[in-house]
Amino acid sequence: MLDQSAVDSWLGDFVGRLRDEFGARLAFVGHHGSWARGEAVGDSDIDTVVVLDQIGPQDLVVYRSVVDSMPSGGRGASGLLNSVPEMRARPRSELLQYFYGCQVLYGSVDGVVQRPASADLMEDARRKASDNLLAARHYLLYPHNLAEKVHALHYPFKECVYALQAWMLAQTGQFIARKEDLLAALADAEDKSVIAVARDWRKTREDREARPRYYVELLERWSRQMLLRLGEVSPLNTVGAGSKPSGQPNDHCRAAESRITVGMFAIIFDGQGRVLLCHRRDHDLWNLPGGGLEAGETPWQGVIREAQEETGLTVEVDRLAGVYSKPEVGQLILSFVCTVVGGRKVCTAEADRVEFLEPRSLPRNTIPKQAERIRDALDHSDLVVMKEQRGRSAVDLLREGKL
Repeated sequence: MLDQSAVDSWLGDFVGRLRDEFGARLAFVGHHGSWARGEAVGDSDIDTVVVLDQIGPQDLVVYRSVVDSMPSGGRGASGLLNSVPEMRARPRSELLQYFYGCQVLYGSVDGVVQRPASADLMEDARRKASDNLLAARHYLLYPHNLAEKVHALHYPFKECVYALQAWMLAQTGQFIARKEDLLAALADAEDKSVIAVARDWRKTREDREARPRYYVELLERWSRQMLLRLGEVSPLNTVGAGSKPSGQPNDHCRAAESRITVGMFAIIFDGQGRVLLCHRRDHDLWNLPGGGLEAGETPWQGVIREAQEETGLTVEVDRLAGVYSKPEVGQLILSFVCTVVGGRKVCTAEADRVEFLEPRSLPRNTIPKQAERIRDALDHSDLVVMKEQRGRSAVDLLREGKL
């Protein structure tokens, strides 16, 4: 059985052998996983991430020989091997573990790829929630022996933890490595439940066998709610351009290296000074009509399109009312005051109610950031408001009974 001292010695030996074999071609070695977090038990794997300048077939043979040369034939060794070109070709949403919760043993990746931005973190969480939802729902909908399948859910529950780490990092700027610390930082009961399952997996075998459906339903329910939560805070299309790290070729292949999401919302007043709001079908929330910018359109064209799609009304843009930065989730939001010039109000796939409401006495379950934008448009009709908007998502607040 390993202890931390033995793991540290193993890692030092491993890095030394990699340097002997690959020399200057070795760009980075990092240590992540349960031993790096201080959560390991004696038979936990030793996880490493290794980056070479490039990788060919012989490099795989040499790397395997290094692993085989380690004590016990490398049993317990695990991790990732990538080349610099592969790192640059991968989505930044897949590079979280190279920058966060990773102990640097040799070299650096800072000159290889850029650190994941908030939008990348949200995409990482979204992908994990989506994959888990498909798997759990499949088990519930079709004939399966859940008493057997439930034991295969250890990794999906770990993915819940990783998704919540990315979520919290995007929301707060703080990476929380340990499950206990993550439990303390989160308020949502379902978030806490999936983390506790991942933490206590070895202790719950008998309970999993006694009530497997509970665990599958928990995974399905959490994944569904997380996916909707992410859709609420980051429903927009990604646009933008960025720069490459020094020395990186093929600039045109890196157009999305630094990205931000852009959204537009319509503030539509009627002749009585009331503002148009849509009541969402997926959550008991009121919001302004709007959404994400699509390729090939301007923001003012986009807000006209979104208003028509969500309300049935044809509008024209009167003025830009506000520019709002949401750095926690990598969004730039534009609000436009608009006037109705045609069409009629209809319910849509996204809204089950479309109503003009008094702007100074909005429903309690109006999305707070949207209510702020309405107030700004009323209070500052002679200028464009520019501000930063931070804070928790409306879906989270609704689930906690705060809206």
